[in-house]
Amino acid sequence: MLWLIIELNRRMLTHIDTQCTTIRFFIKTQFLFFLNVITVNNKLSQVTIAEGNGIGNLSEHLSDSVLERLPIRDIVRTSILSKEWRYKWTTTRALVLMSSFQIIDQWLLFLSTKGLEDLTLANSSQPYQLPFCVFSCFQLRKLELTRCIFKPPLKFEGFLFLESLVLINIDFRTQVGGTEINLPQLKKLTMRSCINAFNFQIKVTQLQSLVIKNCHDVMLLELLHSQSLASVCIILGKPIKDYVRLKRMNLALMFSHMPNVQCLSIDAHFLKVFITEKPEWFPHVVNNLKRLRLIDFSLGDLDDLHGVLCLLRNSPKLVELRMTHTETVKSVFPPMPMQPGGVEPASDHLESPDCLDQTLNRLRTIDLSPFQGSKTQLLYVKMLLAHSPSLEKFTIQADGSLNSDKRFDIAKDLMRFPRASTKAEMIYLDPKTTCKNV
Repeated sequence: MLWLIIELNRRMLTHIDTQCTTIRFFIKTQFLFFLNVITVNNKLSQVTIAEGNGIGNLSEHLSDSVLERLPIRDIVRTSILSKEWRYKWTTTRALVLMSSFQIIDQWLLFLSTKGLEDLTLANSSQPYQLPFCVFSCFQLRKLELTRCIFKPPLKFEGFLFLESLVLINIDFRTQVGGTEINLPQLKKLTMRSCINAFNFQIKVTQLQSLVIKNCHDVMLLELLHSQSLASVCIILGKPIKDYVRLKRMNLALMFSHMPNVQCLSIDAHFLKVFITEKPEWFPHVVNNLKRLRLIDFSLGDLDDLHGVLCLLRNSPKLVELRMTHTETVKSVFPPMPMQPGGVEPASDHLESPDCLDQTLNRLRTIDLSPFQGSKTQLLYVKMLLAHSPSLEKFTIQADGSLNSDKRFDIAKDLMRFPRASTKAEMIYLDPKTTCKNV
C-alpha cells in the first residue's frame, strides 16, 4: 500500500470548488510518522480532555500539524476529542490516504476540473505514469514531479500559465509527437537525474532560472535559448564521454544563447565540452556575469585551469567567485607529461607572466574549498590576490585530511602573498570551520 498526502487550500473537504488551486501528492513506500491520538497500546480507547488543559487548547498551528500527519480515518475520529475538535478535521489542508496509483488517478481526474494552479507529485515508489488529465490542468502555475513517466497526449500543446517546473527522476519515455511543448510563462526550470530527456522539447522565452543536474541527454542549447536567463546551473556529474547526446558547443555559442546571465554554476565535467577550443577558448566578453561558481575542479588538470582562466578573463563585471576543488584529474584524455625538471604543466602555466592578462577590477568575494595546499592551489591564490584590487574577502577552507601542522604551514604561505587590495581580508577555515584571519 502507498501513502498519499493531498494538500489543499484551507477549505472543507466536502466543499471543494473551483477556487481550490493547490494540491500536493506525496507517494511513499515508507511509513509516515504520525501521532495517533485515538489508539493507545494498539487498542481503541475513549479520550477525554480536561477543560483548560491538554489537546483542547492547542494552537491552530499545532493542531493543523497534528492533523496533517494522520490518515483520513483518524482525522475524522478526532471529532470526539472535544468541542474545539468536532469540526476541525473539515478544514485540514492535508489528507493522508493508504492508496494505490488507481486512487491517485481518480483524485487527479476530479481535481483537474477545479482550476488547479499548484501540483506536486513526490513519488518514491515505482515510476508513476502521469494520467492524461494532468495535462488538461491548463491553469497550472507551479508543477513539481518526482519519479514519474512523462508522456503527454499527442495533441498536448503546453501549459500556458506555468511559471515554475521541477522534474526529478522523470522518464521522458517516448517522443512527444515531435512537437515542442509551449511554456510561454515559464520562469524557473529544474531538471535532476532525468532519462530520455532529449524527448523533452519545450519552447520557452521568459525563462529566468535554469538548473540541470545529472541529465545526460538533455537538449541543452534549446533550453538555454532565452534572452531572460539570469541564473544557470549545469552539473553533469560524469565525464563528457558518457553523454552521447549532448551536443558539442563552444563557450561563445553557449553565452550567445544567454547574453544576460548574471549567475553561473558549472562543474568541471561540463567545461570539458569546450576542450576542442583550446588554446583560444573564448574570445568574447560576458558583460553581465557577476557570480561564478565552479564545482569539482582540479587546478592540476590543465584543461580545468584553462577553462577557469578563460572565464575569469572574459568576465569584467565578476563580483563573486566560488570554487570547490578536487585533486582528481578528470580529463578524458591521457594526463599531460611532466615538464623538464619535474614541473607540472599547470604549475608552469600559473607561474608564467601572461597567465591572466586581465585585472579583476570588481571581484570582491572569493571562496575556495577544500584546500590541500598543493603548489598549483597556492599559485592560483597568489594570482587572484595579485589581480583583484577591489577584493574584500577571500575565504579558504582546509581539506579534512590535513593535520594541524600542515594547516599552519599553509596559513604562513598564504600570509606572504602580496595583495592588490589593501582592504582584502583572508579567512582561513579548518575543516571544523574555525576561523583564522591571515
